[in-house]
Amino acid sequence: MRDLAQWIVHAAEVRLTGIYDGIGPIRKRGEFLAECAAALNASCTFTWIDREFLEAHDVRRWAGPRSLPMWLPLPDFAGFQTRDTSPAREAGLTSRPPGETARDTLHWLRESHGPVIGLSSDEESAVLSAWHVRNAAATGT
Repeated sequence: MRDLAQWIVHAAEVRLTGIYDGIGPIRKRGEFLAECAAALNASCTFTWIDREFLEAHDVRRWAGPRSLPMWLPLPDFAGFQTRDTSPAREAGLTSRPPGETARDTLHWLRESHGPVIGLSSDEESAVLSAWHVRNAAATGT
């Protein structure tokens, strides 16, 4: 958001006109998350859970309480944030690496005791546990 805000101010100052999509470069979710985890030196394992299971466990999309940040289920949001951003990039919009944003955001949250959105640690553990129990039962392990 800082990059976009800085670019919007710049665009206003130079009286830039036109239509621009102010989103970051297209990335696969797993790559994005791995880059953030690496930047934070986080030891984690990603578990991909299907939409039906998440919704059945009251995991909400995108933001807010009990949400999974940055999750927009398919097919409802297919193509979301996949538009051509080259006009905005050519007009000066840049994006810092996700890892840098992850570090800065974590620092901000710790310093400000800022709001933590999404699933709490306990909620996340409960959903993961239920998922693993279900899969163990389904595979007989």
